[in-house]
Amino acid sequence: MPPDLLDAIRVLAVKGWRLRRAGPRNHAVWLAEPELQHRLRAVVLPDARAHLALPEWNALLRHRLQPLLPALAPADPLALGQAAQRLRSALAPEWLGPGRPLGPLPPRSGA
Repeated sequence: MPPDLLDAIRVLAVKGWRLRRAGPRNHAVWLAEPELQHRLRAVVLPDARAHLALPEWNALLRHRLQPLLPALAPADPLALGQAAQRLRSALAPEWLGPGRPLGPLPPRSGA
């Protein structure tokens, strides 16, 4: 983890903030409740079931902490977009099938 993120976590911990992890569905619910997270002084992040790569995890963490500490550098938009895609995939039911992308299907040849 980059040193500035570690420092940000320490600063927020001193201010009474906590980082919590939740499964994909619960994370989606908490993500829709930023005011509640702020009131509880909790930042809810996805757990390992989201299968985020380290750059994606760091981008998501940076994105979630930056509003609380404006001096923190913003997240890499590409890594943040990849993290969002993985989070959506983690929410997909098993019937989607392994390796099947979310979103519109590519055009079929010969159609």
